[in-house]
Amino acid sequence: MELAAQVADRVIVLCAGQIIADGTTEEVLSNKELVEAGGLTPSALLPVCEQAGLPPCITVEGVKRYVRKTAMGRH
Repeated sequence: MELAAQVADRVIVLCAGQIIADGTTEEVLSNKELVEAGGLTPSALLPVCEQAGLPPCITVEGVKRYVRKTAMGRH
């Protein structure tokens, strides 16, 4: 999942030959239910983000960006 997020700008998820999602990598792959419906394994970061109260992130870089943005906004 992390590799797809690093190299693709757009993701299409299929289920039974039908397109069930078509959008940006972050938008599609951060939706756990959608990813599972397509028979894929969600990013291991999704539950970590949920427990930490962060928005869904699918890469470590995404988590870093959010934390930096939040930290800078508080100063």
